[in-house]
Amino acid sequence: MKNRYLIFCVYVGLLATLLTQGGVGACAAEPVAGKTEAAASDAGAREMEETLKAARAGDPEAQFKIGNFHYLGKGDKADTAQARIWFEKAALQNHVEAQASLGVLLYMGATREQDITKAVEWFQKAAQQGHAGARKHLGILYDTGQGVAQDPMEAAKWYGLAAASGHPDGVRLLERALELATKAKNPDQQQIQALQGQLAQLKKGGAEQANPLANLSLSLNQALDLQNQGLYDQAHAALSNICGEFLKTAGDKNPETGWCFNRLAVLESVMGRLDDSEATFKRALAMQKGALSENHPDVLATLTDHAELLRMRGHFKEAQAQLEKVLDQSSAEGLVEVRMMAKANLAKVFEELGNFKEAVKLNREILDHETRTLGADHPNRLTTLNNLAGLGRRLGNFAQAEQEYRQALAGFGKMLGSEHPATITLMNNLATTLEEEGLYDQAEPLFLQAYEVSKKVLGKDHPTTMANMNNLALLYESQGVFEKADALYRSAIALSEAKLGANHPDTIAIVNNLAYLALLKDEYKEAAQHFQRVLTVWQGDLGEKHQKTLKAMNNLARAEHKGGRLKQAETLFLRALSLRKELLGDKHPDVLRSMHDLASLYRTQKRNKEALELLKKTLALDEEVLGKQHPYTFETLNTLAATLEEAATVEDAYTLRREGFNRRSDFLNRMLWVADENAREGYVRLHAPELDAYLNLLTRLPVEVGGREVLEASLQRKGLLLKITSEIQQVSQIANDPALNELTQQLIQARKELAALTLAGPTTDPNDNHLEKINRLENKVDDIERRLGQASQRYRHTILEYSVDQLLDHLPPRAALVDFLVFHQNGQSKLMASTLVIKDGKPQFNMVVYPNLDEVQKGVVEYRTSIQSEDMEPEEVREVGQRIYDLVWKPVAGFIGDRDEVYLVPDGILNILPFNALVDANDKYLIETIKLHILSSGRDILPSNIPAATGGMLVVAGPDYDSKKVADAVQLEQVSQKRAAAILQGVRGAGSGMRGLHFDPLPGAEKEGKLIIDQAKEKGQNNKIFTQNDAQEKMVQGLDVPPRMIHVATHGFFLKPDDSLKKRLLKLQRGADIQLPPPGDNPLLRAGLAFAGINTNAPFLGELDTVNDGVLTALEVLGLNLEGTQLAVLSACETGLGEIHEGEGVYGLRRAFMEAGVQSIVASLWEVSDAGTQNLMTKFYGRLMTGQPVYTAMRESQLELLNSAEWSNPYIWSAFMLVGK
Repeated sequence: MKNRYLIFCVYVGLLATLLTQGGVGACAAEPVAGKTEAAASDAGAREMEETLKAARAGDPEAQFKIGNFHYLGKGDKADTAQARIWFEKAALQNHVEAQASLGVLLYMGATREQDITKAVEWFQKAAQQGHAGARKHLGILYDTGQGVAQDPMEAAKWYGLAAASGHPDGVRLLERALELATKAKNPDQQQIQALQGQLAQLKKGGAEQANPLANLSLSLNQALDLQNQGLYDQAHAALSNICGEFLKTAGDKNPETGWCFNRLAVLESVMGRLDDSEATFKRALAMQKGALSENHPDVLATLTDHAELLRMRGHFKEAQAQLEKVLDQSSAEGLVEVRMMAKANLAKVFEELGNFKEAVKLNREILDHETRTLGADHPNRLTTLNNLAGLGRRLGNFAQAEQEYRQALAGFGKMLGSEHPATITLMNNLATTLEEEGLYDQAEPLFLQAYEVSKKVLGKDHPTTMANMNNLALLYESQGVFEKADALYRSAIALSEAKLGANHPDTIAIVNNLAYLALLKDEYKEAAQHFQRVLTVWQGDLGEKHQKTLKAMNNLARAEHKGGRLKQAETLFLRALSLRKELLGDKHPDVLRSMHDLASLYRTQKRNKEALELLKKTLALDEEVLGKQHPYTFETLNTLAATLEEAATVEDAYTLRREGFNRRSDFLNRMLWVADENAREGYVRLHAPELDAYLNLLTRLPVEVGGREVLEASLQRKGLLLKITSEIQQVSQIANDPALNELTQQLIQARKELAALTLAGPTTDPNDNHLEKINRLENKVDDIERRLGQASQRYRHTILEYSVDQLLDHLPPRAALVDFLVFHQNGQSKLMASTLVIKDGKPQFNMVVYPNLDEVQKGVVEYRTSIQSEDMEPEEVREVGQRIYDLVWKPVAGFIGDRDEVYLVPDGILNILPFNALVDANDKYLIETIKLHILSSGRDILPSNIPAATGGMLVVAGPDYDSKKVADAVQLEQVSQKRAAAILQGVRGAGSGMRGLHFDPLPGAEKEGKLIIDQAKEKGQNNKIFTQNDAQEKMVQGLDVPPRMIHVATHGFFLKPDDSLKKRLLKLQRGADIQLPPPGDNPLLRAGLAFAGINTNAPFLGELDTVNDGVLTALEVLGLNLEGTQLAVLSACETGLGEIHEGEGVYGLRRAFMEAGVQSIVASLWEVSDAGTQNLMTKFYGRLMTGQPVYTAMRESQLELLNSAEWSNPYIWSAFMLVGK
């Protein structure tokens, strides 16, 4: 779990603005009339005997007194069953106090399950006689829909009547009544005016209570209102004063006095004054036990609240024992609400102890009870649902947590409105889950909305607002926007210090986050200062042997280590490790964290022997306890490998790094499948240093070993993002088949569960069976994929796993494979190439490491510029081509020998180098001496099991970009009108950049298309051509049958990243627990082809139907029906370009068409002249129509232009690159 602190504000209770006084539950919070007098009475045995005699004779007042006696427990213990019997006898004789008290017991579920419907009946009887408390309870029940149909107007009526009857909560009840009446669908103005007048009179003192205890109760509620508003200091001052007045007025043996001190103790715990809270709880319990029996609901409720304080102080076992005792007592007495409160707090204790299974079980029991007794939309049930979602999030069950948070958020929004604190809290919790899933684009607007609404409704210095500010800062930190995160953290700390105090838990939690941010920014001195502050406060408040204290100690040690204060770091690491073992045992994840960090320090200190010994022990425990895929395990493995390298034990380091590489490949296959578009690239970049370390180590091995392993690494990782994206697109398409839809949903869910388990790691529950669960899910995924593969040949081909051994079986004997890879070494970009040839039936692997990638990059740019320059002479261009040949090709040429056929896999900037135009020492272009096949991955050498498409040729050429007939006129008008109201991001991730597109006509493109069609007709080929207004995007999007060939002659484009979407990798790790990647905007949304109507539709992109809006993005290409299409020709400017991603090739149209199922792609490397393009395409298609293979037809056409007088300039003949077999 990440060592960072998210501040959650969990809304607990029912309509907190109304129900803040008293004991165990909503209705039980209402003190029963006569309760104080009965408690204070010290009647002798004779008086009690006379009362009992009268009760048995049928006296309702005596029956009520006996019932109250049993309820308050002034005997051996409270007996709610007997209380209920006597209350019912009196109530049947129309005793109003007994009727109200019986309603309370029925609501509480004393001696049995709750019977709210019956409680409503007795409340109504008492309310009809003018009982203020019963009227208030009816208002609450109609307000929340418990036992009756939810009816805001009926609730307002009863709240008003309760206030008119002199209820001490009169002002608050009338305010709620006005709120309900005003928000009603058909407001009754007469009722509203009556309520307003009643409220005004009450505030002036017209209904002032004569009873001093009633006035104190009203003051208590007002003080608790201050607490709800986050005004803790004011609330504490008021509560302290009110509790003192209770002591003077009612004495220390009065239940209400004890309850006041309970509320004061709870407030002190919220304020972080834990020692004061402990003392106040002891005082409250002493008072309550002096007035009530030990099993009275109020006493048990205070014990439950006190157990929560024990949990906060880290006394988990003591809290558990106390809560289990409360559960036993409340169960024996049939106190359902007390039992539910105790279960909720016990679930928190189990969560702290790592017993998540028990915590979930308890919350499920509470949820079932609340669903049955309160209804699905009740705030108490929604709060429990929120708690369950929080547990799911901690367990890594993000999909489940997200679903439960959304359900709770919808319920609170419907019940309490979008600006209620509970709704704000749920919004924040959902956003946090989305952020942890890597769904940053969904999380950010929710965080912002929660923050802005909280600031508006609660104020900028309310604890909820500060919590939202902290969590928004965490999001910005995840996105690498450190400046925004830093500013928000500091603002939140300043507000929290002023509002809550410098040492309040919330303040320190934010300081802790700021310390982590400083660590990420390499500001180690500042990080150490902040961590020292956190450690000092936690050590003082929680003690040295608290888990949080030891986290702070270990984090401080890490900051000291990074800052070069090695002795101080060692002292802290050793202390933290020793205490963690003592507190948590030898196999707790925190212990393993400390072991790794201490070993890492030993490595820095050059104490390699000690480091190796400790790292090997740690790795074995990581694998045993956390599993092979856990982030801690990966980190320990990498540190151990690095230490082995430094100790010159390269073979052992190689074995370990290779194992780590294979594990990480499995990990990425799991994670990328369930991450969103923007997070996938983040995962790859996040773990790129690990891959670099492996590749660097391979350069130290013998070339025949290193060369093979580099090739293996390329097969596993190069093009991985597009492979996964293609799989997901294919599953979406398969899901359109009703017979396969359920199977695809099973696959998606199983993959989500597998990813969640991988991230979460095992719990401390001995029955967790984490590894067994993972194995079971892996087998389930394999089985579903196999079954889906039977239905889709393309999907079956995509999910195949490849190895170097398979390449050996399919590489032609006289051919060579050259695979380039970009990697990084000591902060510098490097280039390597692995080569493979077959000699005498045996494979020969070799490896070349280029000394200077920067020189290669500059050379590629220079040659591309030279070819396109009108000012350079042909001889000058050839000289540049020869220099690039020497720089790039010559180092591998010696390993290729006399082989004249080469399969080439470029990487990085080599993806846009015209290899065919390189010039050798004999002044020959490479195309003249070698048959060069450009591939996107070595996997492309392997044969495909996808049958060739049977459709004809499809040509889309020369679109009318200004056409107004493409988009529906009505829709255009509608989106035009709402532009000022909202700017939707939509699927067009390029945002304003794409909405600014505009293209000029391409008259040569239409002519080119018609020439190709004429050639096809001559050879009797099936064909379709769409030009001008007919050249619409939907002609490509809506293919029923894959075409054999597709030719698109139009403008292509590749946009630069929009700054507003550019969220780059900077977040390295929190607590070294690397789980979630930073986002990166999706280049597949910034590359595309233009179709008819684009100039008209561009301003509204993202708001029009994307199937025919005039732009076909590379991401949309992945969904096209092109399975088995032999050839796609993208006869447009810059269609071979895109963002150059190391290991992914050109992340644009070229790759997208290949992943969509096209066997070979022809795309341009620069802007091409109409005349030259027409000439090349005419010759190319002429050869294709005679039956020549695609590669042969293109090469011979380019050679023909090269050998002609008019078209010999490489600007013409090398402008198009064929990628594929």
